[in-house]
Amino acid sequence: MKYLAISCLLAAGALIITGIGAVAKRSGPAAHTTQDLVGKKFPILKGKALNGDEVEFPKVTKGKVALLSIAFIQSSQSKIDSWTTPLEGTGKLLSTTPGLEYYEIPLMPSHNSFVRFMANNGMRSGIPKAKHSHVVCYYGDQKPYFKALGSTQKTDAFFLVLDKEGIVRYKQEGFATLQNLAAVKGLVVDLLKQE
Repeated sequence: MKYLAISCLLAAGALIITGIGAVAKRSGPAAHTTQDLVGKKFPILKGKALNGDEVEFPKVTKGKVALLSIAFIQSSQSKIDSWTTPLEGTGKLLSTTPGLEYYEIPLMPSHNSFVRFMANNGMRSGIPKAKHSHVVCYYGDQKPYFKALGSTQKTDAFFLVLDKEGIVRYKQEGFATLQNLAAVKGLVVDLLKQE
């Protein structure tokens, strides 16, 4: 009986460890890179910034290099932060580089006006006012953007680099890695040099 209990505990422990490994694997550094959108114009996306401005992508970024963080649900924020925190932390790349724009785009399904009001107010209260013009909320059909981004699940989050013409030059899904961040910084420098 004692050996049976120990065997059960060991088996349960193995299942838990295997489960933790599977979760870590899914939520760790970028699950995969999908390049289907790279080299193509970013699809038209219209939304409203937290400051109330109507914004249309890629029109708003024309003539500038743009970094876009795109997520479908709030729980993906840690993936977005894994990109923005290091890029803003080292040399303030996101906020002080002339010719570079950064936008965070939550893509949410259509909701009634009350739900939108609550979601937008929640974001406004949690995001510094200086950044409100660069958080653009989209409410509507998510399917075309799932397809364009190559998304497989709502927990996906994407980080993109657009050139001055709105062409996607880099796309990565999931958490940033040191290698990804270095690639983005190098690409941004190169794109800013181009006319």
